[in-house]
Amino acid sequence: MKKIIAIVTIMLALGYSANAQQRNATTAVKQQNVEKVAIQKAAQKDLKALSDFVQLDDNQKQAFLGLFEYKHRDLATPNFSQERKDILAEVMEAKLNATLTADQAEKLSKNTALLQQLTH
Repeated sequence: MKKIIAIVTIMLALGYSANAQQRNATTAVKQQNVEKVAIQKAAQKDLKALSDFVQLDDNQKQAFLGLFEYKHRDLATPNFSQERKDILAEVMEAKLNATLTADQAEKLSKNTALLQQLTH
């Protein structure tokens, strides 16, 4: 009888523990989805600001959307140092200038506020 009670108690404890772990995993997945949506919205906001200022074709829009998602994903990383932020801004500016045509890049470089928003 003692063995049966011990086995039932162990099974209940294991079942409870497994259920608690599953809830924690579900919460973590929901949090990741929320962060992913926030990153996508921020990237779309940057893309809209750029496309409102400079005429972009579909290939450029797709390339910039991926670039801006990369930027916001990196900036959302915990413990992202100021030095890494500065390097990211330089990389963003270089990729913007490389992807845009000469006229578009020149027009963007004159709008320092927008350039600052897109690179930082």
